[in-house]
Amino acid sequence: DAATFAESVKQRKSPAETAAAIATGVTAARTQYANSEAQAVEDYAELTALTPQITTISPNSTAAGSAQFTLTVNGFDFDAGAKIRWSGTQQTTTVVSKTQLTCTISAAQVASAGSRTVTVINGSKKVSNGVTFTITA
Repeated sequence: DAATFAESVKQRKSPAETAAAIATGVTAARTQYANSEAQAVEDYAELTALTPQITTISPNSTAAGSAQFTLTVNGFDFDAGAKIRWSGTQQTTTVVSKTQLTCTISAAQVASAGSRTVTVINGSKKVSNGVTFTITA
């Protein structure tokens, strides 16, 4: 966020350190730091928060009344703050990697037949495409 950016500049962190510190909040950053010859150096970096994309979910269906299970979401551009949403409700999520997330879906969440939409929201608040999970009667 802006406060993190301001603190990074105040501390004269390198561009890489500043980019890492603000990757989920600021879209552009100007950083000044001293190089190895003690010269003032200024870099400008355009940072774009990525929009997560879901390619597959597993499983993608279950029978109504089934027991709880682990849902695996595969895709790309998941960040460290990514969360799985089950029909809009954020789930406790494990970030396995930038391409895989998991969460537990409770028996109550699959008690009745129908379809549910699975999405991912990154720490930057960007939301993925929706993928349908089917609950059969």
